[in-house]
Amino acid sequence: MRKWMWFVAAFVLIVLTLIVAIPPGLKWYLEEHDQELIGRELTLEDVSLNLFTGRLGLQEITLYEANATDTFFFAQHLGAQLAWTKLFRDQLHMREIMLDAPKVRIIQQGSTFNFDDLIQLTNTESEYQDSTSSSNSFRWQIDTISLKQGTIHYQDQLIGSQLVLDSLRVAAPQLSSQSSLVPAQISFNSGEGTWTNEVLINLQQESYTLRSDITNWSLQPFTPYVLPHIGLADFGSQLGAQFSLVGSYAQTDSIALNGTFQLQDFRMTNLEEDSLLAWNELSITIDSANTATQHYNFGNIKLERPYLLFELSPQGDNFTQALQQSKTDSLVQQDVQDSTEFTSPFEYLALYIYELTQAYLSTSYVADTISVEEGVLEYQDYTLNDPFSMYLSDLSALATDISQQDEFADFDITSKVNRKGDLTGNLQISRSGINNMELNVQIQNLAVGDLNAYTTHYMGHPFLNGDIFFVSNNSIKDYYLESKNNLFVGEIEVGDKTNQTAEYRVPMKLAVALLRDTKGNVDLDVPINGDLNDPDYYLGRIILNEIANVLVKAATSPYRLMANLTGGNEEDFKSVNFDATSYELTNQQERKLRDVVNLLEKKPELKVYLDRQPS
Repeated sequence: MRKWMWFVAAFVLIVLTLIVAIPPGLKWYLEEHDQELIGRELTLEDVSLNLFTGRLGLQEITLYEANATDTFFFAQHLGAQLAWTKLFRDQLHMREIMLDAPKVRIIQQGSTFNFDDLIQLTNTESEYQDSTSSSNSFRWQIDTISLKQGTIHYQDQLIGSQLVLDSLRVAAPQLSSQSSLVPAQISFNSGEGTWTNEVLINLQQESYTLRSDITNWSLQPFTPYVLPHIGLADFGSQLGAQFSLVGSYAQTDSIALNGTFQLQDFRMTNLEEDSLLAWNELSITIDSANTATQHYNFGNIKLERPYLLFELSPQGDNFTQALQQSKTDSLVQQDVQDSTEFTSPFEYLALYIYELTQAYLSTSYVADTISVEEGVLEYQDYTLNDPFSMYLSDLSALATDISQQDEFADFDITSKVNRKGDLTGNLQISRSGINNMELNVQIQNLAVGDLNAYTTHYMGHPFLNGDIFFVSNNSIKDYYLESKNNLFVGEIEVGDKTNQTAEYRVPMKLAVALLRDTKGNVDLDVPINGDLNDPDYYLGRIILNEIANVLVKAATSPYRLMANLTGGNEEDFKSVNFDATSYELTNQQERKLRDVVNLLEKKPELKVYLDRQPS
């Protein structure tokens, strides 16, 4: 009996010794051999172990950078509970793995990261395990994996960007060697934004399913990725989304997506702090998008209250200037295969989206509606003697029921012009791109005086009165423009010449007087054709030339216009000759004078001169 008691006492003593000795011994071993194990400095505040429950706890874990000075990773607590009795049945059963308040700092410098050495170590160990493993019979199971209150601080030193993800939570229940399914719930915050995810990975099928909910996710941290391509003082937006994504990590170009996306309070401000582009909300509903089948079914795409400022100056337009103020060429011109210049993950994503839309989306999409509501387009031209301004407000565009069989997306357009005029139109954009389109526009109730900055600069005269009714029908095929334009100006009145150095020397008053009908209206047809791809073809200059030609032709061929107005003969208006000895009018002279009187009644601004010819 005593021997039995001594045996029990010895066993208890050994267990107690192990309970007391293992934790500090494990702490000493990990800190002493950290360089051999992971090649970095590691410190632990405390280690706890309960052999009866199988609980192991590590307190205040600090893993340092390769320089052994800066902190790479810190966690308040790492805990694990092992059902150690099942080890005798060739089964590793972890009841719980828990990580509290981890913080990791990820630093990218070009194509390198501050954890590359750890990845290389992991790959080496994996190769060793693969080459030496002789049995797949060992089973494992983890009841739950949890991570709470995590923080990831990402910094790209080459770009100069920083992104902080906090309140990171991960929960992964029921993982085992007997199941190929890996479920997980992941959520994190960034500023005021939240992102929650449900993930299901199928290891056997090499596929994944992701369901995400994004709220108030700010794009401000991504500004440094935009600045290399366009010079901006401010860039930002709020992203919201609810979507499901199914794909294969073995075939990365095969994904299926559905959900809703919103970009709110979007803004792009140039270095002069002028708003280039902004909108209140862009919302996109995707019923189904499948890259494998090349099927893209949109529900509603709506852009609310967009604003676009286009300024033209002697130095160029404001968008070109912003691009010239950027650090590099356009994103799509970069070669991501160039190993000498690393492209960030966010740029890879942008390139992928660009290539996707260029290769598939432009020709394979269908949509219920695409709409623009309450838009504003502001055009400023500072290349003239006086600034010109055109303000389009309440701009709306709507296309409905875009099916796969439709060659064009058909938009109905309405807008106010300079708060007084009314614009209505129809725009048909080909699926192949803007190189093929139809645009028909009608503008009415616009004061012709709104164009005085152009008329005084190029033709020397302002307009004092007149309302415009303009109709333009334009067809573009392979960038070749065929345009039919009709300009009707009611009760037009031309002012005195104010610019003596105008580019076009046109006798405006005479030309307009001849072009006006009996009610004081001018009705002009101005056809325009040309190759828009030709770098020497300037549409604005072509329009001015055509209008100037009409006016010059009117001024240099006045008699034909006079005859058209009165129904008389063109030669009759050139002169009426009288013999000095005549005392009464001939029938021919009387008819000619009657036509002149009729003309002067219709155009009182014309003058008649009596000229005595030498005998």
